Order: sequence, then structure tokens, then C-alpha cells
Amino acid sequence: MFTGLCARRVWSALGSALTLSLVAGAPALADPLLPGTSLVPVIGEPDPTGGTTVAWMSQPFNSPGFYSGTLTSVVISGDPSNPYGGLTFVYIINNEPTSRHSLGRLTVNGYGGFLVDASFKSPVALGDTAPAIADRDAVGDMIGFSFFAGLNGSNRVLPGGVSAMLVLQTNATSWTDTFASVINGNVVTVPTFSPVPAPGAAALGVIGLAAASRRRRR
Repeated sequence: MFTGLCARRVWSALGSALTLSLVAGAPALADPLLPGTSLVPVIGEPDPTGGTTVAWMSQPFNSPGFYSGTLTSVVISGDPSNPYGGLTFVYIINNEPTSRHSLGRLTVNGYGGFLVDASFKSPVALGDTAPAIADRDAVGDMIGFSFFAGLNGSNRVLPGGVSAMLVLQTNATSWTDTFASVINGNVVTVPTFSPVPAPGAAALGVIGLAAASRRRRR
């Protein structure tokens, strides 16, 4: 079970980041993460540089006999470093010291139809693990961060380890509950936050459901 000490460590690190003085001038823009593309390596940025936390949760996950930990999810409004002017989503993975396996990947659903700038908080806190790759599926809905030993200076999130702050800056104006997947051979789903689905993405989903329904009737 995720300890209160670890939870306070993660939240303290995030709080320190959000209370930094605002950076002068226009916000930096990393390579946008477009549907069907990857960022190799993921760019480290000093984001987020401020704003107001509008949602926060710390949810445990467990793959019995393999790994357990906690996913901390934060939604920030008014982040001045967000190049798109919308909400910023931050995710932090903690791998319990009692886990038998390291963690290699986090994916989050719900980003279809939105502009996304993917990065990790830099400089990375001592002992935290930066991702090697950020990627987005062809539809644009799912975004993933992968950790690989020896690739771009990254490593897996080892037992007792914490990921860097994984940052997705968007043009979304509202957020909703969704789910993420923590992956290393096994896949465990855990509640988190994402943007409210864009109208176009919702329409595509309705069309897809209707087509599937017609195929079933045939």
C-alpha cells in the first residue's frame, strides 16, 4: 500500500513546482505531440510554472505478485507556461519498495481532438526517473510515456522509485474522470483525469458504435 510519506513527498514536489516565480516572456513550446507520432527523446521543460490546482487525486494500483504503487494526477488551470492556454495535466508514478518488478510505461486515454504539448518537469528531482519516449496513437486519444533502461538516459521506474512529473499541456477548458494503464508485462488500470472529450471525437465515437451495432444485427 502506498505510504502517506510517499504521497506527501510527491505532493510537496508538485507544490514546490507550482509556487515558482513566473517565467518572463512567452512560454516555451516543445514539439507538439500529434496523433500517430512520438517524441524521442521527450523534452524536459520547467513546466508548469504556476497556475491553480483544480483537481487532484492519488490512486493506488496493484498487480498481485508483480508490482504496486500509486498514480498521482493533477489538473492545473492558468499555467502561464502552457502554450495552448488551456488545462495542464500532470501525472506522477510511484513504485512501491515492496514491488518485485520495475515499471515501464504509463498510458492515459481521453486526449482525442485536443492540442497536446508533452514534456517532463526539468530539472528532474533527485532520484526521480525521466521518461525516454512520449507517443500518441493514430486516433489521438491515447498518450503514453515509456521508460527504458539506457535509452536517452532514462531507466525503468524501479521498486521504491518515482517518475518525473509527466506533463501534458493542452487547449482543453474542462476535465473529467478517465483511466490510465500502468504497464510492465502486466497491465493495471487506475483512475485519473483527462480533458472532457471534444465534440468531434464524441461524434466519431457515436458513429463507430452505430456501425458496430449494424454489424451485430447482420
